[in-house]
Amino acid sequence: RVVRLLQNWRLTDDFGFLLIGPAGCGKSHLVLAFAQSVARQILSRNTMAPLPGYYPVVELLAEIKRTDFDLPSRVRSPAPLILDDLGTEHIT
Repeated sequence: RVVRLLQNWRLTDDFGFLLIGPAGCGKSHLVLAFAQSVARQILSRNTMAPLPGYYPVVELLAEIKRTDFDLPSRVRSPAPLILDDLGTEHIT
């Protein structure tokens, strides 16, 4: 069911996904395949739309801290954003 939902998602859709599951069940692999599909949609339309952004949350938080809490442009863009390993970061 999740695979079908991801396969049918289009750039005009206005909803996102939150995939939850145990470590090693293939969530990252699935969303990277989804990102590739979205990138193909963008490139096939020959638009200047931004491509999907992918961030492991730990790396995103480190980058935000390193830049005095300035969000990277890929996070601020209207492109689909994939945050991987949400909830695995060490909170201080």
